[in-house]
Amino acid sequence: MNTPVLDNEARDSIRKHVLASLEYMGNGQLMLTKKEAGKASELLWGGVAQALEAVAESRNIQLSNHRSLRHFVSGLSRETNDRSINAAFYQAEALHSNFHSVDMSVEDVATNVDAIRDLVSKLLSMIPPELVNQKEAQT
Repeated sequence: MNTPVLDNEARDSIRKHVLASLEYMGNGQLMLTKKEAGKASELLWGGVAQALEAVAESRNIQLSNHRSLRHFVSGLSRETNDRSINAAFYQAEALHSNFHSVDMSVEDVATNVDAIRDLVSKLLSMIPPELVNQKEAQT
């Protein structure tokens, strides 16, 4: 897949989404150690959502709501022939719901972390490095 031509503002936005994704993932895991299931759930969901925003923006695609996120994820899953992308997304989306109702225990949330971490890693690897690396972007 060819890298779309993106201006510096778009590249900056992609980098911000990537950094936010990584920060949310780290903070989500920290909240698990503090036994804060609701906060951990929302932060882990945020890590996925920010990674998706970064991938979409790297392809010049705008995501505006949960439905567009679901549609985009389904497309990525088909494109890569990797069903785990779709499955892990739905795990993360369940965590997002958990933030509001906090029906899941810390242990329940923790069982989803590996799949969500793998998903974020896969998503971020879909972004061409030259769109994330500032030095490469400036050359």
